Amino acid sequence: MMSAINGPPVPVPYQYPGLLPEPEETQQVPPGRLFAVLWRRKWLVIALIVCITVPAFAYICLLRPYYDATALLSVDTQEASLNEFQATRREPGPDLVGVATQVDVIDSPTIAARVVDKLGLAHDPEFAQQIDAPPSLQQRFIERFLALLGRPEPAREPLSESKRRQLTTDMLLGKILVANDGKTYIVSLRARTGNPELSASITNAFVDTYLQYRQEQKIAAIRRANNLLNEQIQPLADRVTQAEHAVEAYRAKHGLIGTQRSIEGPNGVNSPPGTTVAGQQLAQINGSLITAMNDLALKQAKLRQIELAMRTGQLDASPEVISSPLIASLRAEQARLSSRAASLSDTQMSQNPMLRSALAAQNDVTRRINAEIARIAASVRSEVNAAQAQVSALQASLGRLQGQVTEQSEASVSLSQLESEAQAARTIYREYLARSEQTLNSVRLQESEAERVAVAAVPLSRSGPPRGLYAILALAAALMVSCGFCLVLEQLPTGVRNLDDLELQTGLIGLGYVPLAPRNVWRLFRSNRPSMYTESVRLISSLLVFGQERYRARVVLVTSALPDEGKTFFATSLAATAGRDGHRVLLMECDLRRPSIQKLLGIRRSKGSRVSEEKPQVQRAVLPGVDIITLQPSASNAPKLLALNQIHAILEDAREHYDLIVLDTPPVLPFADAPVLSMRADGAILVVRWRKTPVSMVTSAAKVLSTYGVRVLGTVLTQVKPSKATSQDAGHVQVYRNYTSYFR
Repeated sequence: MMSAINGPPVPVPYQYPGLLPEPEETQQVPPGRLFAVLWRRKWLVIALIVCITVPAFAYICLLRPYYDATALLSVDTQEASLNEFQATRREPGPDLVGVATQVDVIDSPTIAARVVDKLGLAHDPEFAQQIDAPPSLQQRFIERFLALLGRPEPAREPLSESKRRQLTTDMLLGKILVANDGKTYIVSLRARTGNPELSASITNAFVDTYLQYRQEQKIAAIRRANNLLNEQIQPLADRVTQAEHAVEAYRAKHGLIGTQRSIEGPNGVNSPPGTTVAGQQLAQINGSLITAMNDLALKQAKLRQIELAMRTGQLDASPEVISSPLIASLRAEQARLSSRAASLSDTQMSQNPMLRSALAAQNDVTRRINAEIARIAASVRSEVNAAQAQVSALQASLGRLQGQVTEQSEASVSLSQLESEAQAARTIYREYLARSEQTLNSVRLQESEAERVAVAAVPLSRSGPPRGLYAILALAAALMVSCGFCLVLEQLPTGVRNLDDLELQTGLIGLGYVPLAPRNVWRLFRSNRPSMYTESVRLISSLLVFGQERYRARVVLVTSALPDEGKTFFATSLAATAGRDGHRVLLMECDLRRPSIQKLLGIRRSKGSRVSEEKPQVQRAVLPGVDIITLQPSASNAPKLLALNQIHAILEDAREHYDLIVLDTPPVLPFADAPVLSMRADGAILVVRWRKTPVSMVTSAAKVLSTYGVRVLGTVLTQVKPSKATSQDAGHVQVYRNYTSYFR
């Protein structure tokens, strides 16, 4: 038999969470716990995987096959130039920006629109099927919703050719892929459609259209340049004409008329072409003057020699005299006469007529020689005078022309400027003419710098979709989503899960775990077969009897913070366990608002005892060793509140006849019954529902009990599901589950 507890109960002060030691830092969750969580929720994981993969597999099976056709294109971004009809190219260099630009050009709506027109894709079944498809479910839902709001449904007009062409172009851009690896000039074009021939045709058409587009661009640029040149040529021609006319007019105005060929002067000096007439005359007169002065000096020298010969009688001193044939013959005659006179003077007397005749003849010859020398001297003197007059005339003409040339030289400065302008205009005009001719000839030589490397062939087999890969990805995604969902669900705040954590946060001692009962209490405790539930309740019951003084109690109040936490089931189980262990137990139904013990035990519901009655009605041996008293409020107690004096009298009388008295009371937070009744009990047990009751509610209930000075024995986690409990949730239940063979 259970011994009575002597002396008043020892009060234990409530410890507030703020005074408790800080919990240790949360450690990293081990992988084993993650697998345990997933295994506990394996059916939810499987259900989520099935819900995700079944629609995904169905969608994958319905995917239409497609065919890829690929062509390769070499894009050279270096500009080619033509020099005298010979193509020259600069050294190639990396131009990845240019290649990327050409990739965008190939993948542009302009090229796509040309391909649409070239292949007639606007009415191709591949595209027409999507363009002419009926409105989707989403569109119909939106239209229906707008109709409910009172807006009229938009009228569906047939597509015009321009809109159909635009839609086809947009769809075609979604079916073509243009890519470059960023390292080479090779660009790959890939078309993906449901028709292998159409894929190859689209890819090759893109290549052809792009090459033609590049060629047209170059030709158009050259023609634009040629048009600009032609627009400039005529003004340049007019400018050249005006400049030349200005030069000629200025030359004529200032007398700067020149020759078009070189003229040889008297002294053999050639005047350059283009020299003015005055300049040419000046050059000629200057040459003539030099010649005349030279001739004058020569003749003056001859005259001086002749005069010297006449004074000295040395006829050999003058070349003019020596070279005269008459003087030479006279001198020969003179020599002969001199020789005869000399011979006669030796033989004859001075009066000899022959001698005198010889001397007379000799004198006559001498006179004739002197006369001839005088005549030569007079002739040379005349020539000197004539040369002197010519030199004077030439010097006069030279002075006059020098003044004229000086004036023309000053005017020739302006003329040179005009001629330079005319020459510059002529040069520019000739360059424009040459460039225009070059551009006209280069149009016929232009070719696109891009080259086709590989032609797109018709694919022999479908390229996709890779259903197996998609299925694996869908399965992996479903597995990741389901596992992630379960892990997130595990981390959601779901209430108290562990007595240790509850003790750290509230300061209340954890008495034990009570699993969810598989059967009702009547069958559970009428049977002698052991179970996990009865053993867990027995552990708590033994603590009340054989535990330390801190946990011993004879009158135990069972309550909870909130309704539906299993307090009535636990109170009945606690009484039934003690009764089956041979103790006399009294179970009192103190919940006047919602009594449920009789319904729980499945017995006929009695009328119950009034609180005002001195001797309450007791139902004997409802369970082995367990009597039950069901209290009802008195007739005058309309609010269904307990009278403490009557309850105290009942408990004092029951202490003499029972070893354990269990009081089932209403929840603490909604009503004041439990705190008031706990003042007449030895201790209170606070029932907490596993993973349902928030810690804040337990803390609030403990505060309410502490204000009444209640001795809280501890807390009990109820309705623990062993299949879902881990070592972090309910360790004792895990222990029981690991020894299931004991309960067979």
